[in-house]
Amino acid sequence: MAVLAVVGFHTVPQWLPGGFTGVDIFFVISGYLISTILFENLRNGTFSFAEFYARRVRRIFPALAIVMVACLALGWFALLANEYEQLGSHAAASAGFLANVALWRESGYFDNEAATKPLQHLWSLGVEEQFYIVWPSLLWVAWRWKTGLLGVTLGILAVSFALNLGGIRLDKIATFYWPLTRFWELLTGGLLAWLAVHRSAQLAQVEGRFGNVLSVGGAIALAAGLALIDAGAAFPGWWAVLPVAGAGLMILAGGQSWINRAVLSNRVLVWFGLISYPLYLWHWPLLSFAGIIQDESPGPEARAVVVLVAIVLAWLTWRLIEKPLRFGAHGGEKALSLAAVMLAVGLVGYLINVNEGLRSRPHAAIGGGYEGDIGHLDFHRYIAQRFHPCLPKKIADESPSWAGHVRCAQSKAGPDIDVVVIGDSHAEHLFIGLAEGLPAKNVAFYIRDTLRPFVDSAEFATIYQHVIENRKIHKVVLTMYWERAIQRRAIGFSIERDILATADALIRSGKEVYVTDDVPTFPFRPRKCGGKRWPYKRCQADDFRTAEAQSSWQALLYNVVGRDPRIKLVRTRKYFCNAGQCSMLDNNKLLYRDGGHLNINGSRYLAFQVVRDHLELLK
Repeated sequence: MAVLAVVGFHTVPQWLPGGFTGVDIFFVISGYLISTILFENLRNGTFSFAEFYARRVRRIFPALAIVMVACLALGWFALLANEYEQLGSHAAASAGFLANVALWRESGYFDNEAATKPLQHLWSLGVEEQFYIVWPSLLWVAWRWKTGLLGVTLGILAVSFALNLGGIRLDKIATFYWPLTRFWELLTGGLLAWLAVHRSAQLAQVEGRFGNVLSVGGAIALAAGLALIDAGAAFPGWWAVLPVAGAGLMILAGGQSWINRAVLSNRVLVWFGLISYPLYLWHWPLLSFAGIIQDESPGPEARAVVVLVAIVLAWLTWRLIEKPLRFGAHGGEKALSLAAVMLAVGLVGYLINVNEGLRSRPHAAIGGGYEGDIGHLDFHRYIAQRFHPCLPKKIADESPSWAGHVRCAQSKAGPDIDVVVIGDSHAEHLFIGLAEGLPAKNVAFYIRDTLRPFVDSAEFATIYQHVIENRKIHKVVLTMYWERAIQRRAIGFSIERDILATADALIRSGKEVYVTDDVPTFPFRPRKCGGKRWPYKRCQADDFRTAEAQSSWQALLYNVVGRDPRIKLVRTRKYFCNAGQCSMLDNNKLLYRDGGHLNINGSRYLAFQVVRDHLELLK
């Protein structure tokens, strides 16, 4: 049920919005099964670290290794350089069970969508194995010191759950991926395991009296989680209690409760249970690669075919690879060999990553080379290599980062700054062009991942204090993804009022203020445009696609300039659109790295036009 819920969510999310909670259901199951083995071995005095981890290797590595090798092989043919570079990073991290950490480090507004990451789903395996790295040791120490194993289980469970509740208010993404905020789910299964081993008689009485009630309650909780939770929920948080409690109640109900006996023991579900692990591993990479190759989400029929192929591959993996390597003689030798294979896979992924996705591969790039590529990693790496960390340090420390690159920089070293660009990612993608187009100036950009890059925003307090107090700064450019802000302005603030208040504060401190409109957003990714391997030449979109949103924010900006003529409006959209058509190309050079962000070429192209039309920026 746990894995089928996840597969269902990835296949028809509109039918099963909470299907991703299948991972949480599985965490409880895993914690129950593995902790039962640990508690029994400790009670009997037969626990062995070597045996425990050898069993984990034989259980996890066979299917995982074959899926990772298949992804790296298919990526050689299907992925562009920056995509293959990222896949290599994910493969290396997954080999060390750190996929959740890697995905957390690169998450955020600039991150490419999950559908383009074939190994995205291995984050859960990272959390699970990180738990099993520390959990046996903690139990063994508690057992040797004759400390109550129940107390250890409850204590860590309570701390982890508290971190989950506290973290969801501070950083939803970190709380989703971070192991300490997820351990309580596995420990819920661990608590049930302690009861099964040390209170088996009392547990049997509970099952006999209340088994049907518990299983019905568990089924209701699971169904509620699958139906009510969606991708927009503050998850895990309190929402995760539904799938975790539901799974726990189903386990607590025992094998003789009607639902467990009549439904979950069905031969079809049992068969899916046997192949559930390889099915989980196979289904997402196949869906992801199908979308990458088509450059759009596969349709219902294609998704159904992909899932059927995943089921076939899962059965073959279980029958021909997983079962022979997991069971039988020579368990220790098998574990060592599998560990060596996984180490080799991780090393290959690392080499792909550090060699920038093997750009020498045929058709590995779009638009001709490094600066014409489309990757966010290329863009941020270019800034880090060519420019200087922003000052003051406090602003740099508060700035967001992506894949290890701090998103805050300046074109020259030193504290004297002439021009500042403030906003969100649509401010950042102006920086390269302005920094190179204004060689006599020290240009800096300061951004936050927020919809309110204004003077009264808490996230920007340090930035505006520095800019207003620094008399060396003469020009400030304000910009953001206006379309997105207009769509969400119902949350109770006036963008027009905020722009005017921000500009007024800056102008009164002696700054010249520029407000830019926005570059067009395209309904397709750049890989669809101008590539050698994807010769669709789909580089243009009708300007009317965003006419309604465009008219809203353009009218807003015109009103701002009309109300305060001290503000200079910089029109950027016009450089990409003409005669009702907007294009991603200029002289056959690709200008975008995704549907809405400029690449290095695009930043240079736009800055050239802006500086040409606003010569006062040079003064």
